[in-house]
Amino acid sequence: MFEAGVTSTEHFMPSVEQAQSSTEPAMEKLVKLDEGHELQLLARGDRALLRVVDPSNSIGLELEILVTPTGPTVRLRANAVELESATELAMRCDNLRINARSDILLSAGGRARVDAHSVDVQARVGAALIQANDDVQILGEQVLLNCERQPTMPSWARDPNQPEPVPVSACSGDLALLASLNLHCESL
Repeated sequence: MFEAGVTSTEHFMPSVEQAQSSTEPAMEKLVKLDEGHELQLLARGDRALLRVVDPSNSIGLELEILVTPTGPTVRLRANAVELESATELAMRCDNLRINARSDILLSAGGRARVDAHSVDVQARVGAALIQANDDVQILGEQVLLNCERQPTMPSWARDPNQPEPVPVSACSGDLALLASLNLHCESL
């Protein structure tokens, strides 16, 4: 379980204890549930807190609603949370941040896709592994393996020892042959 007011988002909103110590008037309701569980409702100013507490006084579920200048914020804390939908689960927001203290596992019975303006994948410690039963295809303007993109050389900074490119017509000597090859390729 967890302790009330101890979260990884304390920088984001004040703890419950800070709200309780406020000078604003509070409303508190207690409802006894079966097997010694208790439902607690605390409201103070712009904050409402709903808790389910077990007989050992540890919090099993906490739902907090905080009204902020940018709109309401809802925080749910529990030992485990499961969301299940028969058809679709959609989330829409400006930014989505998922922080896991251990592992993240994404699994799909069908296709998985990431679509964005740019994608960064980084393994801070350890290896990055791409494994496929079939082909692995990498498509891009340039595929850079173990190197950075080299800046293009400005025309004024070319190597004077490198010869200028010469058109093919200047190298063959047979202009009629080149013309017939050109006509043959264009007709295809």
